[in-house]
Amino acid sequence: MSLSINGSGFGNIGNGNGIDTNSKQYKAAMKMLNAAWAASPPVNMTEFEKQMTIKNWMKKFDKDGDYIDSATGISGMLGTGKSVSERHKIIKVSETARQDMFNEVKRHFIEENGNMNGRTTRRSEVFQRYQKSVPKEDRQKGTWTLSQYERQYRQAMISAVKEADPSWDFGKPFDSKILDKVDREKIDNAIVSDGVNLSTKFVDYSV
Repeated sequence: MSLSINGSGFGNIGNGNGIDTNSKQYKAAMKMLNAAWAASPPVNMTEFEKQMTIKNWMKKFDKDGDYIDSATGISGMLGTGKSVSERHKIIKVSETARQDMFNEVKRHFIEENGNMNGRTTRRSEVFQRYQKSVPKEDRQKGTWTLSQYERQYRQAMISAVKEADPSWDFGKPFDSKILDKVDREKIDNAIVSDGVNLSTKFVDYSV
């Protein structure tokens, strides 16, 4: 069962029923509804139930027709319809967000002795705080950029620990004070960008 986006098959659906059929929100909801109902057609659904279903699905999208993540309430993060080159771009990220990520990388690195543990990391919370702080059009590119900073911070900590203890390996305890000399600003100043990825020039941690 395919449901026409102009309302045919729903009877008299429109602004009189609280549904703006010209809105991007409506069109995005109908695109998903048509796909869902084509796979599993509704049975004996009344006109009122159809209208309520549409309204409920419209709540899943913002006024621009972008999907709103139900867990975070953040829109503009769905990659569908956007190329990798559109999403993976280096843009300016605030110092607040970079410091937030640096603090989390350090906390997690110490707690897990350098291992990466998806159960204990709070990186998603860092990303969500950042996403809520910026315009929607910057969320995907900014999140990508912040993840690049995350990689550089982690690598700097690995280098610092190995410099202090060449025999150190992931999972092996180390003196967390070693990381006190790893300075975020120093790393940031050493970072270079090619527009897509970030890399770090040599950073001297001996001082």
